[in-house]
This record gives sequence, C-alpha cells and structure tokens, in this order.
Amino acid sequence: MSPEEAIQHALDGNAILFTGAGFSWGAKNIILDPEDEWIPSGKALAKLLLTKIGYPASALPLDKAASAYLRRNNSESLVNLLVPLFTVREVTDSHRVIAALPFRRAYTTNYDSVYEQARNDRHLVSNSVEGQDDPRLHLHKAGLIVHINGSITKIDNEKLGGAFKLASDSYASESFENSGWAFQFRNDVRAAKAIIFIGYSMYDLDIRRVIFNEDISDRCVFINAPLTPDNELDAEDLIDLGVMAPIGVDAFASMVRAIQDEYVPQELELTLEVWDEILSPESVVAAPTDEEVLNFLTSGDLSSSILNEALGQERALYTIVRSAYDNSVVDLKQEISPVTVIGDLGSGKSTLCEVMARDFGRSGFRVFRLDHASENSVSELQEICTQGGPKLLIVENYQRHMDVLRWLSVTSPENVLLIITARTSSHDLFQKEVLQLFPRLRLYDLSVFDAQETSGAVALLDTYGLWGEKASFAPVRKIRFINEECAGALSSLLVDVLKSKHIRERYSQLLAEANNRADVEAFLVCAFSLEVMGFSPTIPHIQELLANSVDWGVLRAQSELKSVIRFGSNRVRARSSVLAKYLLNEVFSARKVVGILIGMVKQADARRADKDYYQILNETMRYGHISVILSDEKRLESTINFYEGIKNLGSTKRNPQFWLQYAIACLALGQLDRSGRYFKSAYSFAAASGGYNTFQIDNHYARWLLESSLLEVDIEDGKRMVDKAVSIVLQQMAEEVKFYPYRVAIGVFKFYDKHKTQFSALNKKSFLKIFVEIRRRANASPAHLQNNKYLIECLRKAESAIAELSA
Repeated sequence: MSPEEAIQHALDGNAILFTGAGFSWGAKNIILDPEDEWIPSGKALAKLLLTKIGYPASALPLDKAASAYLRRNNSESLVNLLVPLFTVREVTDSHRVIAALPFRRAYTTNYDSVYEQARNDRHLVSNSVEGQDDPRLHLHKAGLIVHINGSITKIDNEKLGGAFKLASDSYASESFENSGWAFQFRNDVRAAKAIIFIGYSMYDLDIRRVIFNEDISDRCVFINAPLTPDNELDAEDLIDLGVMAPIGVDAFASMVRAIQDEYVPQELELTLEVWDEILSPESVVAAPTDEEVLNFLTSGDLSSSILNEALGQERALYTIVRSAYDNSVVDLKQEISPVTVIGDLGSGKSTLCEVMARDFGRSGFRVFRLDHASENSVSELQEICTQGGPKLLIVENYQRHMDVLRWLSVTSPENVLLIITARTSSHDLFQKEVLQLFPRLRLYDLSVFDAQETSGAVALLDTYGLWGEKASFAPVRKIRFINEECAGALSSLLVDVLKSKHIRERYSQLLAEANNRADVEAFLVCAFSLEVMGFSPTIPHIQELLANSVDWGVLRAQSELKSVIRFGSNRVRARSSVLAKYLLNEVFSARKVVGILIGMVKQADARRADKDYYQILNETMRYGHISVILSDEKRLESTINFYEGIKNLGSTKRNPQFWLQYAIACLALGQLDRSGRYFKSAYSFAAASGGYNTFQIDNHYARWLLESSLLEVDIEDGKRMVDKAVSIVLQQMAEEVKFYPYRVAIGVFKFYDKHKTQFSALNKKSFLKIFVEIRRRANASPAHLQNNKYLIECLRKAESAIAELSA
C-alpha cells in the first residue's frame, strides 16, 4: 500500500494511526529556553536523565536511565522534571493537518499531547486515555488517542511505573499486552483498511507480533524521518512489516494537503465483518453442475475427512441426498416461508446450507451468512437489504441472533429469503419465540434419516468401502444397523466409521511429529471445542482465546493441519464436527484439553465486554458442552478440575449460572452431596443479585431432589423430597411453555416404581393425586409441546400409574 492510498483510506474514515516519538518532531514544550523547548525523544530523555545525575550522556535505554535517576532522586523530582519537558506549548501545522484526519482511533507510545493539541487547534474534539483505562468507558468517544505508556497530563508520583511507563519501547509492551487496549488494538487493525505508523521504530516486539500474526503488512505504512546513518538500520527493519516511506512528518502532511484538495471521500462500504458474503453471481463462474450439487456430500463431516483420506481426493462426491434439500428449496423459491433446519451435532446442517448457497448463487442470488455476533449485525443487515437483486440470508445458530430475526420479522424486506439453523436442543428452547416471529416457518429436522436417506448412506459406505468389519452384512442388516444401533443418526454412523485404529493413529501421529506440538494441540483443541459448541470461529477468535501465544504464521503454513481444519480468509472450521468431537475424546489427553479450556475461559472472561467472547464464555461454562468435549475416561476428575480452574474469575465467582452448571455437572456424575452444596451457592448468589429468575436453578434442583430421594433408606424421608420436587415441577408446568418440567417429572415415576409395593394407603392416595395433576397439565400444554418426547413419556407413565392405583 502506498502512502497516497493510506491517506485516502484515512480520509474515508477507514484507517488508524500509531505514533512514536518521531511524530512529535517540531513541537515545543513550555520551557522557554531555545535549547530545551523541543519535545524530547526517548533517547534524548535518557541522555538528559543521565546528565542530571552526573553520568556521561551515553546510549543507555530509557528504562535504565530512569531507574538510575530514581535511585538518586525521589519520584517527585522526576515528575517535576518531566512535566515541563512534555507539556505542549506549540505544535506545527503539519501536526494539525495529520491530526485532523478522521482516523478510527489513534495509539501512541508518547507521553506528550501533541495529537490532542493539534486537534484542539483545529477546533476538533479530542479525548485521551492511558493503557490501564477501561476501554468500555471510552470506545464511543470521538478523537480518541490511547497513550500506551501514559500521558504527561495525568502523571503523578504514584503513577510512575504504573500507568506511566518510563521504559524503552521494548518494555512498553508488558503493560499494554495485559491491558484491554491490546485486544482493542488487534480488533482495530483487523478492521482498518490502512494502519499508518508515524515516527515509530517498531522496537516493541508485541506490536510487531500483532502485525505479523494478523497478516496486515499489505495495509501498513511507516512514515519515518529521512534516512541517515543513525536511523538506516531501524528503517531497514520495517521493510517486512509494511511499506516504508522515509519522508518525514512535514512531507507526509504536504501529501495529505495535496490529496485532500482533489479526493472526494468515499462513503463507508459494507465491510461484511459480520455478514460473510459466501456466494454471489460473480463468484460462481465455475459453479458445479446440478448433478454435482445434488451429489455433494450432505455432511462435510464424511467427505472432507474420511473420504479425502481414504481416496486422496480434494473433494469426494456425496450420494446421500437429504429430503430436506428439495423440500426447503421449493419452500424458499416459492416464498412460502422462511426455513428452519435443525439437528444434533454432525447431522449435516451447515453442509445442507452450503449446497443451497451454491444452488441459489448460481440462480443469481447474493448469498450472505451471519458469521458471528456483533453490535453491528442489524445495521449491516439493513445495508444488505437496501442493495438491489435477490438475496439469501443464512443465519446459523439462530438463537444467538434473535435481534436479527426480530428485525427481519418487523421489516419483512423484499427480495430476501431466509434460512436459519440450530441444534435441536437450542431450538427446543427458542421455538415458541421464533414461531411468533415467523408463524409460517417451515421446519426440517436432519437428526434422523428417513428411509431414502438410510438407503443412500448404505450405498455411500458400500461405494467407498467404509463398512470395515460390517462389509459382509446383507443390505437389510446394514439398514437395521443404521436404524437401530446408530438410531438413524448420521453422526452416530460417522463415529462408527471413525472407530478404527488407523484413524486414531493417523491423527496421533500428526501431533507427535509436529515440531510445534504445544501450539498445534492448543490450536486444535480450541478450534474443535468451538466447533462442538456450535461456534463458527474466526482466526481472531482463536488468537485471542489462546492469548496470542501461538505462532499463527507457522500454523497457517502447516499442510498436515489441512486434513482436519479448513482455513478461510478469516475463518477456521473443523472439516467435521463429528471428527472434532472424536479427536477431542480419543487423541488429546483429558489433562491437556482441560488446561486449554481453562485458558480459553480466562481469556474470554478478560474480553467479556465483547459480545462474541461473552457468548463463548457462557457456552463453555455449560456442562452440556463440557460433557461432549471431555472423554469418558476420567470424566469426573476432568470435569471437577475444569470448574475448579475457573471458579474464581470475575464472571464466575458470584455468578448463579456458573454454580448451577457446576451443580449440574456433579449431579450428572453422581456427586450428589457436592451438587447440593453448589445448588445452595447458586441460590445464594441469585438472591444477592436481586430480581434473578431462578427457573433454571429450580428445575435442576427438583431433579437433584428426585435423584437424592432414590438414595434415602427411609421411604418417608424420600417422599418428602419428592413432594418438594413435585411442587416445583407442577408450578413450572403451569407457568412454563417449554418441556423442562416434564423431563424432570419422569423422576417422580422412578421413585414410585422403586417403592410402590411398600407404600401405605396414604402414600398411594398422594401419588394418585400427583399423577392425575401431571396428566391434566400435560393434556393442557401448548400445541408446540404436544409432540415432545418428555411430555409424551410423562403422559404415558401417568396413565399407566393412574390405572394401577385405581384398580
């Protein structure tokens, strides 16, 4: 990128600024002595400090010079020396020209306020913060500049070594990297079309690492002083990081003036940071034929991982045609209604959407997929909908984007078709709300094969020889195996295919042979865990969750990872969610997985002001996800270690939801005493929160009561626990429109079946009353619950028990 292009992006409001000491060249401080009135550089300040304590003015680094000064003088003396040196009296017109550019944000390692003064001279708003300030309180402010090492306008004795860093650039990174601004800086450089460095020498290794890892060298421009023997090596060091322009501040300002006179700033284009345009009419010139689309594997799970490995093909054909494909295409093209595709992990939802995207893209549609949660998702969607031509929107994991669905429901934009997806368990939670938004919504559940799909699966495994020891089974027996032992589920069938010594050894070898094994393990565990939880992670997500500790440049170049990971321009996806789960359970040690998960939660906690990381934080805490990620081996120990490892974070320590999830985990693993303690903690923190809805805690606590009742030796003690649980579930059946109370109520029948032969007449009468009430509430439940398996089971058991007690 040339300096001219960078200036144009800055004029468009699409660039960020990073200044070093060289930016302040020509600015004057409040010292009126002509020899000392210039804002000093770091080197000049170090020499001055040494001179003040009687040492020769050597090239000693600033941090060491400052330490030497403080050993001989107190901090007040140093503050009194620094304030007049860095307090700005006058800036140049070049400063005013540059600072007036509409940068998204500015960062600096300088102590002075040259940038702020330059904006003030132009009557422009300026706001300055230090590296230790909370970004959430300042991100909305105009003309914001972040003083990484501290600002002279806020210095005092106590801030020396704290917010105010007297350190060379190589030491500045320590406080910056541990601050919230480091995260924001990475986000800024990811979004900006140009990053302009002025007077900055890039000694800071962490800033350098950001530029390298983010692969933004094509967007970086370094404006430095004209080359001299003193700065030539520093300038040479910048060549690999971007375009180096040794022209100085004044020449750069002159360039800005010239471009401003002729350039008309462009309106901000849709950046698609949230909405990923995966296909458009222009991008499908080499689109597959109809036959290829229909034959493309319904689950990328199988084609991308196993078949690629078995056949060495870049893309294998897929012969399981999902019935939902043809039906949903008809629904959409006839604009009958939006389409919802649901299913369990690895059921083929994403691949079905990919196939539909190809079909619609080839038909002239622009196809957009909602990539991740963002405060900008609705505003970007508004921009998309104003553009001409037909559009297909794909919203995966729709429960995370209800604001988008509400906007679509209210506005009903023209020429926009909608596909939404969700895991079955999530859809159970949100189906009432989404049906209220879209009453004509058409639902397709991919969780279980129909007869045609089962036959297709048998043919697929026959064609590629993937049956293993079942290869000799007759076709009827293979169909029975899929329907019965795999419960008709694609994911279960794929797991059976994966269960081979060859597959396990293949990926174990991938880890063993990697020179950067720790980085590979951390990367894969992070990516796979997010995949299993239903997230579509971006590269920045994984970088942040791994604390920017892995060498991304090396990982991206490792060809062997491509057998399990798909690298997009900004996305990372496991080639198979089923393979991801299998490798998490079978290849990585439980201790390794837990350690990486704890680290991910800690990083998400530190970034929880961002919507994406807040969601990742909450989803990773859920035992439902942890139980899938961790292997059966040492499940209890691993789970306890995970929750213990995150229980004292800012977002967990007093969080009722965290203690509920910990209680659920212990309940599921048979640790009832421990679970009971954590339920008490959840209730305690809920009460302290004020106005907290304890529905979820109550529901699971009722389950805990019923599980505990089965262990009571005395029937009457157990019955008292049952009565307490029944009072909870009956109230929830009356108030709740979801299936949860019916799922818990099944535990009442377990207690009844265990002790019914020993019941007194009074107990029999009590249980008859309970079962009659459960039956009444089940029959009166909302229509969308009538086919729920838990309600049906409750109703069946209630009818049977009532008949038995009435005989």
